Amino acid sequence: MKKYSDDVAREDMEVDGLTVKGVKIQWLFSKREGTRDITMRKFTMDSTTTPNHRHPWEHIIYILRGKGKIKIKEEWLDAEKDDVFFIPEDTPHGYSCEELFVFICVIPNIGDTRK
Repeated sequence: MKKYSDDVAREDMEVDGLTVKGVKIQWLFSKREGTRDITMRKFTMDSTTTPNHRHPWEHIIYILRGKGKIKIKEEWLDAEKDDVFFIPEDTPHGYSCEELFVFICVIPNIGDTRK
């Protein structure tokens, strides 16, 4: 199966039921397309910071464009094109940028909590 990511719908990012302004998420591949174990999402952020949050699943992050910061536990790490990050399950994390910032986030299918 092949998709062009720009054709995938952009949805608001929500943390604890609240919409995060300036962040869009695209669900590129997930259990809805038949993936057995993983979900791939694309995030686009523009001059914003997400609240700290945590999930009972791990994340792998790959930066596609721009510069930003990723907070893992209490440490803010610089993030730019081609950097890769691992966020363990149940670890507080967040994202921040002052310019357009785009990244891929891969999670297990249990993280696809859409209805």
